[in-house]
Amino acid sequence: MKLEEFRSQQKWNKGYSFEGISSIGANGAIVHYRPEPGKAAIINNKEMYLLDNGGQYLDGTTDTTRTTHFGQPTEEEIDCYTRVLLGNLDVEMVKFPKGKKYSGADIDVLARRYLWEVRNQNPLSQYLGWP
Repeated sequence: MKLEEFRSQQKWNKGYSFEGISSIGANGAIVHYRPEPGKAAIINNKEMYLLDNGGQYLDGTTDTTRTTHFGQPTEEEIDCYTRVLLGNLDVEMVKFPKGKKYSGADIDVLARRYLWEVRNQNPLSQYLGWP
């Protein structure tokens, strides 16, 4: 509601571009997570927090995702966060050859590369969609 208030004050704002996600801990790894009244986890300073929100404007669409910790993250959380960051940087810097067609899967493999390096050693793998 607070984000909607802020966005409504911006020039050319037309509302959300999608229903946002606000989640903590393991819920942050659930694609398109929706909290249920009475069942949603309470925001705390012991787990990672995810906010995924977007706005629709007359001059474009936004999709902003932020992950933070309101306390002291564990070494494992720092490692996972760093691996996701490295994947994002790979995606940002890739230059595909011209004249060919590419799909999201071509980009996805770059984003997940550093996570796959520790796939079998990471207890968080269940939250990352790994068997």
